[in-house]
Amino acid sequence: SDMNLSALIFKMANSSFYSRGRQIDSFKHAIAILGFNVIKTIAIAAASEVLFLSDSNPVYRRLIWSHSLVTGILSRVLGKEFPKQEKDFDAEKFFLSGLFHDIGKVVLNYFDRKNYHLVIAEVEENPIDFPESEKKHVDTTHVEAGILACDAWGLPTYVKDVIADHESPFQEGEPANLSYVRAANFLSKHLGYGKEVEEEKEQFFQTMAHISGNHAYLDNGEEELNSLCTLVNAKLSKDPLFQYFHAGESA
Repeated sequence: SDMNLSALIFKMANSSFYSRGRQIDSFKHAIAILGFNVIKTIAIAAASEVLFLSDSNPVYRRLIWSHSLVTGILSRVLGKEFPKQEKDFDAEKFFLSGLFHDIGKVVLNYFDRKNYHLVIAEVEENPIDFPESEKKHVDTTHVEAGILACDAWGLPTYVKDVIADHESPFQEGEPANLSYVRAANFLSKHLGYGKEVEEEKEQFFQTMAHISGNHAYLDNGEEELNSLCTLVNAKLSKDPLFQYFHAGESA
């Protein structure tokens, strides 16, 4: 509702992330502090919560809503911490790319909830990834469903590209937001917001070596991963969007 959105805008503006100790007590001041792009991101996140939380299944909420929100936030965090080129970093673009990278799972769950709950349970309890389980139970994948949703809803091309390729291996010359979302996607799962797939770890190391310029990810990946988790956990805990939406409990 408009009241909830207004409350979120005030909460964001008065967070330590934006207010720097000042009390923001007018809507005009809040908008001036946050800026148009942040307001737009808040509105999209608030609207998306309704879409993502159309199912009360707690495993669904952790594997999909919490994972998607945290992936969006971490895409933005990684972009700020490891900017390959300043011109390539767009906080809103990175956040939205991460938030919607798994939107196909929401679509499949909406249209075939009974069978998609079988997917969710199988992924949660067994060493199987979403695409493999989806093909078994719903005869398609969340990537295919996400691409169709992008076309139907008119989502930006940069979001569609991430949906299509975020599970593919890193390739030189790929769009910047795709690289950061792939890394954030793995990190989110590794931190407990989603189901980690061991095979994705090598892709993560390759992607992080590229975006950070630190080739220790290729030689000593586990140690670098532990250090990065400490960094992003601290950033995540202070993020106003994360604080507001209570993104879920770590596994």
